[in-house]
Amino acid sequence: MAERVCHGDTIRVKVNNQLADGGDIAIHWHGIHQFQTVWMDGVAMITQCPIPFATSFVYKFVADPPGTHWWHSHTGVQRGEGMYGPLIVRSPKTIESNSNLYDVDILDHVMIIYDWTSNLVFDNYVSSITGALTYQHTLSILINGKGRNSQYYYYDEANDKDVYTPRSVFEVEEGLRYRMRIINSAFGDCNVQITIEDHPMTIIATDGYEIHPVTVDSLIVVPGERFDIVIEASLKPSSYCIYLNPVPNILCETNSSAILKYRSAEIVDLNCDLGYRGKTVFTSMQIHNINEDLNRDDYYTFNDTQSYEPVDPDLENVDEMYYMTTDWVIFHFSSNSQNSTNHTYPRMQINNVEFKLPEKPFISSLDTNVDICQPGVNSSLFDYCRMHMCHCTNVIKLKIGKVVELVLFDTMNVAPHPMHMHGQSFRVLAQEATDSHLTLDDVKELDKQGKINRIPVERSVIKDTMNLPKNGYAVIRWKPENPGYWFFHCHVDYHGLGGMTIVVQVGDDDEIPKPPKDFPSCGPWSPD
Repeated sequence: MAERVCHGDTIRVKVNNQLADGGDIAIHWHGIHQFQTVWMDGVAMITQCPIPFATSFVYKFVADPPGTHWWHSHTGVQRGEGMYGPLIVRSPKTIESNSNLYDVDILDHVMIIYDWTSNLVFDNYVSSITGALTYQHTLSILINGKGRNSQYYYYDEANDKDVYTPRSVFEVEEGLRYRMRIINSAFGDCNVQITIEDHPMTIIATDGYEIHPVTVDSLIVVPGERFDIVIEASLKPSSYCIYLNPVPNILCETNSSAILKYRSAEIVDLNCDLGYRGKTVFTSMQIHNINEDLNRDDYYTFNDTQSYEPVDPDLENVDEMYYMTTDWVIFHFSSNSQNSTNHTYPRMQINNVEFKLPEKPFISSLDTNVDICQPGVNSSLFDYCRMHMCHCTNVIKLKIGKVVELVLFDTMNVAPHPMHMHGQSFRVLAQEATDSHLTLDDVKELDKQGKINRIPVERSVIKDTMNLPKNGYAVIRWKPENPGYWFFHCHVDYHGLGGMTIVVQVGDDDEIPKPPKDFPSCGPWSPD
């Protein structure tokens, strides 16, 4: 289901749960802030009870902010099995800063990227938490449900030819400029570099917010992230390859392609296996020795552009500052008493804690307490959990209207983490990969010495999904003004489901809007 609405519209969606496996479901509206409607955010056991099998639930909320967003299941691994789709919130061209750069903006030019696998994603997830890497199962990167991996085909003996799966085709007309909206919905570690053969792309927005245009040959999009680009159909009418390549490919060992076709040209079954990447690239990733990883000298980052949104003067000063770690703990165990089969059991963490869903949703438990832990502000608990396995409902509490700066750093040193925040967006002030293993004390000392360089707030971009570099750090700043219980998690679901999640609570419990009186409730029960 692809949806396009206007900014300020009221969206009403009825979800009828008829899942064949009898499971529950909840739908998250990725990028929508849900101001004053936190109970519509769609996170099972945080903002609502999951929708039981054979029942229905109606989501009703305002389409805000405008931009390229999407919807997906926020229950278990359902998103990885295909429960997702675009949600485009349009604003009048007359108020857009970049509206003069394009002529056409239609749903036909929305690209939603997905890492399709041969196994059920649940099987992949079970394998990942017992030591098997997820890329062993990945067959192809799909655009709009179609894709091609040259390793997989069948031979048509009757016609003496190899037959491949079809690819998505994006049709353009010579002389026009097209806005294309790109969404990376990958479940796993698939950071995808997109290159359109002989067609430079001008990047005009990210995560729903317009930016000063940057023109490059290719673009890297991380899971959960969105970009809007403009291409000009100015070449000889023909068919051209759209290349999709993973970065780094050790995390997502596959590639794929789609076709850009001029309307007046015949469709051609192109060989797009060369994986052309262009000469210049825009990336939200920061990689140590980036020139070697991308084989490029000319790359651009968020430091090379800025948001058109005016800066709130309050953001010049910080009221509350927090440091937050991403990490993992690996347990080793044997499957039998003879210890003949050894396994590993990795658990993902934020601030040394593996996230545990509460027994009842926050939003339907306003009159009763939810058992939480706060290692981000409790140094004793942080240190204790560094030496012991802690599994609890990790929460950080923020005051409404107080400017917050969050310094995130990765101590896992395995993969980057696309961190997505619900209910609000933030300014990205720093992203940097390092070649050393960071600790909390290391990061604080670097910051004290002025070695974590922040760009000026007025030169920053606004995001809701930010890539935390492998073995690196990032700095984000915002003024929380939307009271609620908001998920903040790695959008690689093998990590997020594995525990790399925290709840950002904005406001005290009595400041958070209450749901309707008959809002569904759930939780533990006993006759005693």
